[in-house]
Amino acid sequence: MENLFNIATFLTSEGFRVNTDLLETNLINILILVFILVQFIGNSLATALTERKQKIIDSVADAEKSYEISKSRLDEANNQLAQTKIAIDKIVQELQLTKTNIIKTGADRICQEMLSQIQTSALTIVLEEQKLITQVKKQIITLAIRGVIFFLAQTFQDGPEHQFILNDIINHKIGVSLRGLSCERNKSFSAVFSDISPVAYPYAEALMVVAEAENSLDSVTEDINNIFDLLPNVDGWQEYFSNPQIDITAKKDFVKKVFGTKVNDITLKFLLLLVDRRRMSIFEDIIMVYWSVLLEKSKTIIVDVISFIPLSKGQEENLVGQMKLFLPTNPNFIELTLCRDTGILGGLVVVIGSEIIDFSYVGQLRNMLSYLGGDISIVN
Repeated sequence: MENLFNIATFLTSEGFRVNTDLLETNLINILILVFILVQFIGNSLATALTERKQKIIDSVADAEKSYEISKSRLDEANNQLAQTKIAIDKIVQELQLTKTNIIKTGADRICQEMLSQIQTSALTIVLEEQKLITQVKKQIITLAIRGVIFFLAQTFQDGPEHQFILNDIINHKIGVSLRGLSCERNKSFSAVFSDISPVAYPYAEALMVVAEAENSLDSVTEDINNIFDLLPNVDGWQEYFSNPQIDITAKKDFVKKVFGTKVNDITLKFLLLLVDRRRMSIFEDIIMVYWSVLLEKSKTIIVDVISFIPLSKGQEENLVGQMKLFLPTNPNFIELTLCRDTGILGGLVVVIGSEIIDFSYVGQLRNMLSYLGGDISIVN
């Protein structure tokens, strides 16, 4: 390029120009022109070819570099693809294993539920069978006991069998039951009246002390018993003594008029004291406590005896003798309160305070029903 520039400068400075008309130029001009063209074009072409070659080399180098990068990335992508395939295979295996476990677990759970349902059904069947058997058993027992009750009610009546049974109970069985009573359970007479007013106790005990001090216990006790028997026949006596509008003096005059000459002086003064203290409303409670204290002092017990047929005098004496012999409290006196009840179907029931000794047919049937699981209500 530098030679070409120098030639152009020379020709221009010397006034040389090229004649392009070939017919007018001579051979030298043509050669000069050819030389110039060759020189100019050759250098330019060589330079262009060199630059093109360099570009091609650079392009090839870039292509190789890109190829290497692409190849590296392809290898990396292939590695990632392989790892991805491994991960996918592992996930597939885990999914397959999970599926298998779920199916197995579901099957096991279903089997367990079915087994549990079968066991529950079997247990339900057994319970229903037992319930049915119990109901049938209860009905059979109830019908049998009803038959026994009907037979007893229609067969024995007042026959000699009952006398034999009473004698056997009194002479052989009652003693064993009395011996089994503890002193603690054989409570005093007052224990029966648990709802008595506490105020009644000091009045009853005071009456007892005064009567004993004046040697009038029997007379006062008789007065108390007579008054207690009389009160139920007097209508409105409690309302009369509880009425605050009636003067106390009038109430005392009424007591004196009714009981003045009919009771012991101690009894009369006691009644007037109750009127003056406005305690006539608890008079019945006072009598109950008085009896209780009297029975405890005299070691007397009251025994309720319920029998299917009346007891003979000999049976009463034998019963009292058995009680004196076997009762742990060793009573001095025993008072029998006799009651006949055909509903017990036979036998004897003895009630001492809160203790019940039941030798009746109904009691025995009730115990049998309770043991066998029958309907107890049929003998109540």
